[in-house]
Amino acid sequence: MKNIKMGMKLGFMVLITGIIPIVALAIMMYMTSIEELERAVERSNVIFSTLVKEELSGYFDQKKADGRILAQADNTRRSLEQLIQSKADGLENKTAYQEMDAYLTKVREDFKDTAIFVTDKDGMVLYSTDFKSDLEGVDLSIRDYIQAGLRGQEFWSEPFYSEFIKDNMMALSTPVTPSGSSDIIGTVNILIDQKKINSIVHKGIEKLGESGDAYLVNSDGLLLSETVLGDFKEKAALVERMDTFATKSLSKEIESKNMDYTYTGAYTDYLGNNVYGS
Repeated sequence: MKNIKMGMKLGFMVLITGIIPIVALAIMMYMTSIEELERAVERSNVIFSTLVKEELSGYFDQKKADGRILAQADNTRRSLEQLIQSKADGLENKTAYQEMDAYLTKVREDFKDTAIFVTDKDGMVLYSTDFKSDLEGVDLSIRDYIQAGLRGQEFWSEPFYSEFIKDNMMALSTPVTPSGSSDIIGTVNILIDQKKINSIVHKGIEKLGESGDAYLVNSDGLLLSETVLGDFKEKAALVERMDTFATKSLSKEIESKNMDYTYTGAYTDYLGNNVYGS
């Protein structure tokens, strides 16, 4: 009987000193692996989002430099002055138009822009590399980016839907002045489409795995780019809104222009999946 009781005691001791520590160790290892996984995901997300932010910033800065080059180019200035004079005289200047066309078409191909167009000081489009029938001869003076360009500013528009081009666009307007003068005679404008914006945001997304996704939103959660997954892969930018904990947490930071803010954590995404994202 004593041997049986002793055996039970030994068995209990083995349970306490052996099995429980193993279970505790397994739990600790499980929790540690989750924490390590979360840290790894956080690092990947932060690195990716930082790279995208730098890519976007670098791209828009480079486009501004491109705009200045175009606005200061002799071909642009000379051809625009001649087109303006011909318009005032009620004449057509094919030579000036063709000179501008040859120059800006090559530039657009080299820069890989959607289109480049030029206005006079009244905001009238005198030339466009693309969408000629839709843009040339159109008064765009009511557009905020044209108005800013005519005030002497280099100005990026907000994303907008173009009724002429039937696509979402962003436009950079740069003032054009004659050589040796500060008088603004018109603007040169670079257009980029939704496809270009999407490509920058989604570049390298495959490195986050099959469930990786990336998209731009404004302070109201309105999509400024398409997603990689789900129903918002096409025709969603400037139409659909994201209503997740992550986008809500960003709202005030976007409004206050806090570009250094990053949220990372677990939340339910727009597909209804529990995710760990930034």
